[in-house]
Amino acid sequence: MFKTGISSIDLFSQAIVFMPLLPVVIILLRGIYQKDVLTFLLILCLMNCIGGLLSRISKSTIAVPASTQHLFSLVEFIILIQMLKSGITGRLKKVLDIFLIAFISSVFTYYLIEGADQNITSIARVQDGIIILIAIFCMSKLIGNNDLNIFSLPLFWISVGTVFYFVVADILEAAGCCSIQSLPTITDKVLLLNIASLVRYFFYILAAFSYRPSKNSDIIP
Repeated sequence: MFKTGISSIDLFSQAIVFMPLLPVVIILLRGIYQKDVLTFLLILCLMNCIGGLLSRISKSTIAVPASTQHLFSLVEFIILIQMLKSGITGRLKKVLDIFLIAFISSVFTYYLIEGADQNITSIARVQDGIIILIAIFCMSKLIGNNDLNIFSLPLFWISVGTVFYFVVADILEAAGCCSIQSLPTITDKVLLLNIASLVRYFFYILAAFSYRPSKNSDIIP
């Protein structure tokens, strides 16, 4: 993990690594880890925490291998899509399933042929774009269908946090590609990404708190 040399920012970065554990703890304490969307949320948060720890334990002069980053990114993509598409029904969901199977198969094939250790950002940007579009569509559908009950739906908070984080991350990535990044610029980018992560997991915490078990149904919209 990149170190800025500014102790407060580096300490903040270290704390953010463990932020995904908070939704995990809440889900486990409430005993709702077998409840559809929250099961995926628990797995996602655990995986992101492990990914962050791998970055921390690697030496400061050695980056985490690109293949490992690509693997975690693809698994995160799959888990997020599984959560978000639960808010989509009907024919559109079937079309989305076909598209996602084709896309994921294409990515796997590309990595197998060309190698997963290449520093290619285009695939990651496409993945982020798909996540953002599906999350926005999911939010709009939930808002249209549930009115005042929207704040009690875990999927709503998950969608909000996901959109916020990936939009910020992609904006920062696009800005970095268009200019030479000095140390102060990289430091600002790290800080903004950490803040975006903080906001993301805050909304995931709200998702874990918002779920109210129903005796009639185990399905979480």
